[in-house]
Amino acid sequence: MATTQITESAFQTACAECADAIIAGDWTTARTKYTVAEAINAGLLARLTVGSVDKTRRDSLTGLRKAIEYAENQAAGKSDNRRLIRTQLGF
Repeated sequence: MATTQITESAFQTACAECADAIIAGDWTTARTKYTVAEAINAGLLARLTVGSVDKTRRDSLTGLRKAIEYAENQAAGKSDNRRLIRTQLGF
């Protein structure tokens, strides 16, 4: 029997735990919590309409995955092309 609930609250908690792991620089946990958030997101309704309120959920969390990859690369000093150094000798 599953122990994880497929609820909005569980989804928000998984995303928050992912954010905490990113802040801590714990990339393994960040990727694990991202995967949990994706799994929960897949089980939630994609669209809900109640009266005049229409709520649509994202199909996937690719933006979160890209943020984890970017933060991990920056922390490791990989692919940082924004700080190019130009040296010049003047005589």
